[in-house]
Amino acid sequence: GETFDMHRPTAAHKTLPLGCSIKVTNKLNGRTTIVRVNDRGPFVPGRIVDLSFRGAQELDMVGRGVTPVVLEVVGEAPQDVSSPVQPASVSFYTLQVAAFSDRERARIVSEETGKVVSGATVRRVDTERGTVYRVHAGRFRSRADAEAARSTLARNGYPDAFIVTE
Repeated sequence: GETFDMHRPTAAHKTLPLGCSIKVTNKLNGRTTIVRVNDRGPFVPGRIVDLSFRGAQELDMVGRGVTPVVLEVVGEAPQDVSSPVQPASVSFYTLQVAAFSDRERARIVSEETGKVVSGATVRRVDTERGTVYRVHAGRFRSRADAEAARSTLARNGYPDAFIVTE
């Protein structure tokens, strides 16, 4: 897949062609969104698609983590072989658990998260809107391991955690 950007309407699917567009419908509320498949996954039994944060927001499913959906391919992958989707160089996967403007709150959540998934850290990021403290947890060589840890975090009170590649 490509470098992950949680703010783009993208998805991971095990078999659909990279670059194709899919319409995703939330079966619980009927909301739909169109996303582009740019990665492989999810590698968890029973799941059919991983959505970016933006895709999940558009379907109003961020807090749920896992939601029943229906997929429909609505656009084919580009056929131009001169510019195929290039895989990103991923050295490892980690989970972003939360982000805070308050450093102390981030530290507390990092401590609590570290009891569930090892390797919890706080990373300071300076943005044009101010400083943000991101709580990350774990360091995984495979997306499947990261997804398993994300599921564990969701069951332990952190349903909004998402996978980040580094």
